[in-house]
Amino acid sequence: MNRYLKFILLLLLQFRVTEIFAQNKIQTEKKFLNKSLVISPINSSVKMNEFTSKFNEIKLSNDKPLKISIEAGGNLTNGNTKENAIYSRNNLDFQKENWTEIFRSRLENKSASSKRIKERYDINNQLRYNFSENKFSFSEIEYISDRFSGFRYRLSETFGFGYNLIKEKKIDIALQASSGFRQNSLVNGSKQNNWLMRFASGVNFKITNDIHFDQVIDFSVDKENKIFRSDNSLRIIIKQTDQALYLQLGYFIENRSSKTISSAKNTDSTIMTMIGYKF
Repeated sequence: MNRYLKFILLLLLQFRVTEIFAQNKIQTEKKFLNKSLVISPINSSVKMNEFTSKFNEIKLSNDKPLKISIEAGGNLTNGNTKENAIYSRNNLDFQKENWTEIFRSRLENKSASSKRIKERYDINNQLRYNFSENKFSFSEIEYISDRFSGFRYRLSETFGFGYNLIKEKKIDIALQASSGFRQNSLVNGSKQNNWLMRFASGVNFKITNDIHFDQVIDFSVDKENKIFRSDNSLRIIIKQTDQALYLQLGYFIENRSSKTISSAKNTDSTIMTMIGYKF
């Protein structure tokens, strides 16, 4: 099956599985409520009010349900050495009632003396169901193509739980743990299918109204590899209204415990300067 078609089918399955899980959770809560009303009819009105309040609390703010940001940058060097690089990142966040859709994509291409030396594409989609302001479950699908590190693609599907450790106006810190499967297709033609454990954290810190720091750390373990990633960015807002134009300084690093090809290094890192637009 074509890997792009497989990714789309998994994306559709992700929506359905998360929806079923959320519906079952709500039904469990309702059954518990009904049982409580039968056991304690005198306090039924009090319990009903508590139940209603609980579900009202988990309807998160929907003032701006859709947020999109587009970032791009690059460099060009001419002379004795001719080099060029292109970077791009796109983010989409959509929220409706208890559901949150988080889509991320990333592109990195580098050439030296008219020869391609780096080519990487990342796509990540996470669908969350928020039980409260702090607790959520999620399903996540990720596709990465990085042939210069030995992978035609890495495709993973995971399901897990997350907790917003801190959720304030100036700082957000979230933790996640999940498990699932990862399929690797290597440039030498071999394939790997493994059980996967994954842990992640995310930090968003408003240093000032015009300077923001973001960090996402991801650590995954399967039979073949342990992969650590850290994506860090400092945003300096140039013009802020309902839409924002900003300059972004980014540092991305990925370390893999084992090599898939002898020419690949275990660690890749990139420093990026990009212009971004958020609306």
